[in-house]
Amino acid sequence: MDLLQKAYARATFARQIPIYPKHKPKIEPPNPTAAALVDIARMSEPRVWSHRLPGVAPWREEIRGRPAVAPPLPRVVLIKEIIKAVAAEFGVTVEQIRGNYRTRKYVFPRHVAQYLACRICKLSLPIVGRHFYRDHTSVLSGRKKIERLIGEDPVVAALVERLEAQLRA
Repeated sequence: MDLLQKAYARATFARQIPIYPKHKPKIEPPNPTAAALVDIARMSEPRVWSHRLPGVAPWREEIRGRPAVAPPLPRVVLIKEIIKAVAAEFGVTVEQIRGNYRTRKYVFPRHVAQYLACRICKLSLPIVGRHFYRDHTSVLSGRKKIERLIGEDPVVAALVERLEAQLRA
C-alpha cells in the first residue's frame, strides 16, 4: 500500500464507515484531495472490492488483516460455447443444432445444449430459445426431456455431467 492509500485508509477508518452496508449509501470523501486519491486508487487497482464501497473497503479490509484483492471471478460460459461443445461431442455442426432439422441425430444434441444453456447460464427460456431459433416452449420441452433422461439413463447423465464439467473448466 503506498503512502496516499494509507493516509486515506486512516482518514476513513477514523470515521468508522461500515464495510458491507445493506443500503449502500453514497460516501463522500472528507475533502477534494481524498476524492482524488480514491480516483487514483480505482484506476491503479481494478481488482479490489471497489464495488462495495468505492475507495474505502479495500483499505479497511487490509487493515483488518484480510487481503484487499478480490477473488477470481467465475468463468462466464456463453451459449455459443455450449453449442460448439455439444456439436463437437455429437459430431454435428452448429448450423445443424440450430437449424430446422427434426431427426433424432440433431434433436437430441439440441436438447442437451438447451438443457446446459438453461442450467449453466441461468437465462430465461425465451432468451435461450432465441439462440436456437426456437420458441420458449420448445426449450422447456427439451429441457424436461433431458432431465427425465438423466434420471432414467446413467449414460445420458454421465454425458451431460462431462459436458458441464468441460464447459465450466
